[in-house]
Amino acid sequence: EALQKRYQEEVRGHDASLDQIAQAMSELAASSGAPVAAGLGALLTPFGGTSAAAATPAASSAAAAMNGSGPVVTMDEAKAAACTNCKTCYQDASDIFEKTQIAVDGQSKEVAHMIPGALDKIKVTPELRAKLTKVAANCDAEIIHVH
Repeated sequence: EALQKRYQEEVRGHDASLDQIAQAMSELAASSGAPVAAGLGALLTPFGGTSAAAATPAASSAAAAMNGSGPVVTMDEAKAAACTNCKTCYQDASDIFEKTQIAVDGQSKEVAHMIPGALDKIKVTPELRAKLTKVAANCDAEIIHVH
């Protein structure tokens, strides 16, 4: 029992550390004023990452959200085909995200998407914001954005 308790405490501490790191990275990125496509996303453009032209709508959406007029999290549905179906979003935030099927070049592909109206039904708490920040940081396709 003592070992189980110690293990659970370590897991909670690990999760809290990851949440703090993700939050700090998000705050740093938001305060830097750098374009959304800067950094790793720009390097990944040949591999399906974000390009500067494609990032402009996301940047304006982020600006609106920071002014309090937008949602806490957005998903670039126009780039749904880039989703790698890593399962992070709909496993960690199943009240907001779910998996679905889309057609890409005539082939069925399983991807994640936001549940329509989900954000209208939940209260944004610091814990939820931290969870969404973690989800966005782990999004392989970089199509989830926390504001």
